Amino acid sequence: MKDIDGFLAEKGLLPESVSFEEGVAGFLTEMERGLHGDSSSLAMIPAWVAAEGEVPKEKPVIVLDAGGTNFRSATFHFNSDGEPVMEHFSKSAMPGTGGPVGRESFFEQIAEKMEASVADADTIGFCFSYPTEILPNRDGRLIRFTKEVEAPEVEGALIGESLNRALLKRYGSSPKQITVLNDTVATMLAGKARSGEGRYSGYIGFIFGTGTNCSYLERTDAIGTLKAPATGAYMAINMETGGYAGFLGGEIDRDFFASTDKPDLFHFEKMISGAYLGPLCLAAAVRASREGFFSASLADFFQAKQSMTTMEMDRYLHEPRDREHPFYQKASNDEDRKNLFLLFDSIVARAAKLAAISLAAVVLKTGEGKDPTVPVAIVADGTTFYKTWALAERTRCYLFRELTEKHGRYVRFLSVDNAPVIGAAVAGLLN
Repeated sequence: MKDIDGFLAEKGLLPESVSFEEGVAGFLTEMERGLHGDSSSLAMIPAWVAAEGEVPKEKPVIVLDAGGTNFRSATFHFNSDGEPVMEHFSKSAMPGTGGPVGRESFFEQIAEKMEASVADADTIGFCFSYPTEILPNRDGRLIRFTKEVEAPEVEGALIGESLNRALLKRYGSSPKQITVLNDTVATMLAGKARSGEGRYSGYIGFIFGTGTNCSYLERTDAIGTLKAPATGAYMAINMETGGYAGFLGGEIDRDFFASTDKPDLFHFEKMISGAYLGPLCLAAAVRASREGFFSASLADFFQAKQSMTTMEMDRYLHEPRDREHPFYQKASNDEDRKNLFLLFDSIVARAAKLAAISLAAVVLKTGEGKDPTVPVAIVADGTTFYKTWALAERTRCYLFRELTEKHGRYVRFLSVDNAPVIGAAVAGLLN
């Protein structure tokens, strides 16, 4: 049986196939271009929030969270100790995930889901996890839906304005002050609010789940795309890193891109995120099968297999000797099992390196983290990052070796429970 190492190198699936320094330089170039409104694969969307000031205590705010699968609604306030308190929580399917919906129906469904909380507050923090242009009044205009939401008529709509119309129609309520923000920005704000003043020199929001993205605080005088004067010295930037086009990948990556929805977009996300790692690993296993790297029984199994989730792939990496796993059962020998492990493990390790490159670029762009006693806080959220085999550990190792040891920049990862909804509450209260 052939050795898998040469296959991984030839197909660009090894972490070593990516240059860390060149990757960081590419990210920084695209960040600058996006900030100045030049053509860039990084959207660099100004969020018009910065979370400056102290979060009010005992003041209610309605929080909405529109995710890839679920829609959540609740009322939040921060008690006298600064702890978040949640009431009237509801969770339901995201409108447009069960079939196509029109613009009016989309917002009417959201208004209906707010019945328990609509009278609780005059302000709303709306975490809207899709590419959205944020306006100076903190409303948002949807650019496009992702994550298989079928509501094309909503694209181009003003989120806050449309929701207020639906609330007026259903409840007769006066207009709410609605702050629309991305989940990555909300995650960053949650970490900033929960960590206390003076402990960190900068903050990065990092989503690594079904999709991936980063946000950070940029100097307002460095943002060339602002359409109105900014009131603060810093503003959150939603980078939309999933769209980064600087990594071309290898032959298997490019064939995989071609098989996906929107094949010319979101290549970075398709190389690392939870929605795509499993399918990419399947594509690699199919190619390895055709080129003779597995025995006949395992090769036939993968070539007949129609789909594979990241969870299924990850289960094998965690327990390659699990006799109940179909991959173990279809393998003819230990060489099969070893080669399959090395194939999946390499793709995950490469994903960790790519994630670390994006984070290192953001840290360097902020100019912060030079003092180890006040590092940059990376507020990380996402099951893929925390649960996938060795992914978080490797990301940290790459950052230590390539960012701390070579550039003298220090970071610390933070995890905040319910970060997107807490961050949305903070944004609603402060903005």
